[in-house]
Amino acid sequence: MKKIGNMVNGKDEDVIEIGRSTDKEKKLQSAIDEQKQEIESLKEKLKNSRPIDKVDLTSSSDGDSVVEDRPCKRRRTKSNLAIALEQSHQMVKVKQEANQRAATAQADLEVARREKQDVEEDLEDANILVTQQAVATDVWQGRFDELFELARAAGVDGKILSEIRYRPLSNGV
Repeated sequence: MKKIGNMVNGKDEDVIEIGRSTDKEKKLQSAIDEQKQEIESLKEKLKNSRPIDKVDLTSSSDGDSVVEDRPCKRRRTKSNLAIALEQSHQMVKVKQEANQRAATAQADLEVARREKQDVEEDLEDANILVTQQAVATDVWQGRFDELFELARAAGVDGKILSEIRYRPLSNGV
């Protein structure tokens, strides 16, 4: 740079005459032109490039300042603590779902027990009625047997009495 300044100011010993361009001036002019072309091409590249998004690493999202650390160049993986925390959250969720299913099953069991108790009470009532019907049938059969014997003793034909006594129920009357 100093040499370029000396050349421009005319202090260089290689300058032969004022008004005539020397080889060094030509070289300087060509270097300047090359630099200008390079600057223009860089400006053109800058216009065509995408803007760079800036990320402020000096403050957290809530505005508190954070100690600046060198950004990590490798991708961060989850720590064992974070993985354990996720797993514990999943376990809590699974346990809650299991508790809900257990509560539903318990409610269904209570409903089934009440229905079973109702059916057992109905069966007990039906057994009582069947027993009463059997007793009533035995009583009537005893009365018909007694009437049969009285009718035979009174002289009613035994064939007619046997026909009435052993008539099938499907005949109705």
